[in-house]
Amino acid sequence: MTSYTYDKKRYITGIILPNVVLMGCLAVFALYDNIVIYKGFDLLSLVLVVAVYTLFNTLVALAYPQKIVDTGSAWEFHAFGRRHVYPKGELTSFHIRDLANSRIYLRVNGAKLVRGRYWIKLKMYSDGEALYRAFHEIEHEMHPEDLKFNRRPSHTQTME
Repeated sequence: MTSYTYDKKRYITGIILPNVVLMGCLAVFALYDNIVIYKGFDLLSLVLVVAVYTLFNTLVALAYPQKIVDTGSAWEFHAFGRRHVYPKGELTSFHIRDLANSRIYLRVNGAKLVRGRYWIKLKMYSDGEALYRAFHEIEHEMHPEDLKFNRRPSHTQTME
């Protein structure tokens, strides 16, 4: 069993504070504006929609996992005392979008609204390079026909 854990201090300052505290405050302020002094749809109404969506992604969909565990038979994504489990035999799709600054956007099993979409900042995890290689091996096994595997040899891209 291999466990990849987000650095605790950075998880608090990089995920929890911005996503929960700030968006929670904005949501309360926008709700107050829309209920108490309703003026129709304005900028604060848009802020309310964005705040609710961000809180949903963080708290319900677990889009920012604090810990990722490879149990050997399944992948587990943990955050806020909950987990999403994907048995390896039941994986139907596994797509990675590489982004700047060693970040990836991972979509698992069709990526539904409440699970299967994960934003992963690899440098913040213990042994993020190994996590990156493990994810790309799974994607390559499941989708060898993807263009990214035809244009360059597997695993030549690094986190840098």
